[in-house]
Amino acid sequence: AALAASEGGVVPDDLVAACREHALPLFRVPADVAFATVTEVVVRQLSSARTSDLKAVLDRHQRLVESTGPGGIGPLLDLVGTELGMDCWIMAASGRVLAGPDGLPDPESLAHEFLTARRLPHFAPGYGISMFPVDSDSAARVVDWFVAVRSDWQTWHSERLALAEQLCSIVALE
Repeated sequence: AALAASEGGVVPDDLVAACREHALPLFRVPADVAFATVTEVVVRQLSSARTSDLKAVLDRHQRLVESTGPGGIGPLLDLVGTELGMDCWIMAASGRVLAGPDGLPDPESLAHEFLTARRLPHFAPGYGISMFPVDSDSAARVVDWFVAVRSDWQTWHSERLALAEQLCSIVALE
């Protein structure tokens, strides 16, 4: 977000002070520059940034899909673990670990957290693990699988969250 302003070619001092106080970028736009021109330049810049982000997401998705070959879901979790820099597991709502590294603490209690969470994704602070449903649109939670990731999803940036969602989609297909 930013503010573009000009009053007769000058930006008022109180506006400069308010923007500085709130850390809002401010730039002066000459009166003869149409708002549509400013909008067009901003949209063009955002569009190229989004295209770059989308390409990264699609490239990552392709690598994820390619990793679910004959070895099953294990290599996929290895790749995601490398991408995210943290352990992740595929689990059944019963608490059975379907795939993932050794060392998941108390899978049955974690499954209980998944089943009783008010909302998904859910972070279980006692375990330091976030849970994502694999197929929340068409499966009841008691028969759904879930992805458990050793991290708090609420602190993630959008790319990391998108990767976790892609993982759930690929596991649903698997």
